Amino acid sequence: MTVVIAVLHAEDVALEFLSVLRRHAEDDVGVVIGRPGTRVTLPGGLSLRERLELLAPFVEPGGNTVALPGPEEVAGLLGG
Repeated sequence: MTVVIAVLHAEDVALEFLSVLRRHAEDDVGVVIGRPGTRVTLPGGLSLRERLELLAPFVEPGGNTVALPGPEEVAGLLGG
């Protein structure tokens, strides 16, 4: 089963889902980020630090004040 985490902001992964990344350390984990509206794959086998570094470009100061995606946009990111 593919592991997918859906968050509004990239920093939410570090705050809420570290246990998921640790539990699936050898599995690819898909992260759907509501803002900027993208999907990132964190490859299995990387260290936790390396995985979080892949999210760094999507962390923006004040990003939690940006408008959130609508249902259609989220469905598209999830492949629905």
